[in-house]
Amino acid sequence: MFACTAPAPILVPIRSHVGGCSAGSPGSVPRVRPLRRDLRAGCREIPVHSRSLSVQASASEARTHAERQASFFSSRVQDLRDGITPEIDARLHTIAGSVPGLGPASRVLDAGCGTGALIPHLQALGIQDILAVDTCPAMLAQVEARFGQGDSLGNVPCVRTWPGDVAELPLYQGPFSAVFFNAVFGNLYDQHAALLRATQLIQPGGYISISHPLGRAWLQEFRWQDEFRRCID
Repeated sequence: MFACTAPAPILVPIRSHVGGCSAGSPGSVPRVRPLRRDLRAGCREIPVHSRSLSVQASASEARTHAERQASFFSSRVQDLRDGITPEIDARLHTIAGSVPGLGPASRVLDAGCGTGALIPHLQALGIQDILAVDTCPAMLAQVEARFGQGDSLGNVPCVRTWPGDVAELPLYQGPFSAVFFNAVFGNLYDQHAALLRATQLIQPGGYISISHPLGRAWLQEFRWQDEFRRCID
């Protein structure tokens, strides 16, 4: 697995599916490799963490983790919106445009969407059908205020929201042309489970993009803040 500095995301091409997962052994997540050599710049290999607990303990801890994340980010909604500088906005534009072939016919999952910072850049590509997922209700409220409350059935291309952990997103919400994990992958309770669900939700030939517009150095400094560390430990 790779962690990446801004602005180049890591792209995971999904060629085919076996047993509901990407090609490989059933139930597995493939080793992630950059799509192009130039995307390797600024990246390093890291393990993907997976919680090896009992089902009951894992579900309970996942809920606690989600509640802590929601509480932490609920009080920072405006700060996150105000923090989108022209430079960061340009990086978000690069991230949105990094997936080949996206356009009006595409369906996109914005996993850990926050206030929807990536959505305008997806829409600029002509994408209308976007599902924004986040564990924080205050973030999703911002998305709905900015882009409207879409058809919950998904029959009309629009921006829709779904509250919860992307690892628990129902399979009927798919398939998607691309799944974006922007500025969220390091916060996930179980990265392995999230990637597994993404491979189940994405259509063959689609892509998974993992990125952070502020880069690894900023993220590491942010994660060392005591208040944030308490919400992810």
